[in-house]
Amino acid sequence: VNNKSTKLAHMAINNLPNIIKDGVILTSNYDKVIETVYDNYNVPYEVADLSDREMINGWIRETRNKILLVKIHGDILQPEDRIVFDRESYDKLYASDSQALTTLKKCFEHKVLLFLGCSLQHDRFLDVLRSVNEPGIKNYAIYPCRKSDRQKTYRRLSDDRIFPILFPDDDYE
Repeated sequence: VNNKSTKLAHMAINNLPNIIKDGVILTSNYDKVIETVYDNYNVPYEVADLSDREMINGWIRETRNKILLVKIHGDILQPEDRIVFDRESYDKLYASDSQALTTLKKCFEHKVLLFLGCSLQHDRFLDVLRSVNEPGIKNYAIYPCRKSDRQKTYRRLSDDRIFPILFPDDDYE
């Protein structure tokens, strides 16, 4: 990772509290970066994982005046058996009969998504999104792309109803 992309990532994450002050943020990261940023801006939030079905369903039904940060793959401070980072835990989370998967699908069905820092390629997360996508649903991504790949990338993401905001992958200014 080059210095420019690292600088852009820091700028983007540090501006989240200026952009998103209420609603649901889904993250597959289990670190404390987002919490630290929101703490620095004194923006209120609550943290949940996909086992907190009732809390998440309440947030989906009505907007609150704070953030609900849903940590899809768990939280670094949770016991190791509640963090998703090996094949067995991924298989368990994304199993077709998983309650966590049902909760994740509800999030995807009822909220507009903005993807930041995701590869959006060959990911179980993306497979879940595809399974609930219906006409009329629009999601967005801020996504790096070589100029020569713009049309192909736009088509690929648009097929998944993700409308990309493309920027040159070598220009993170």
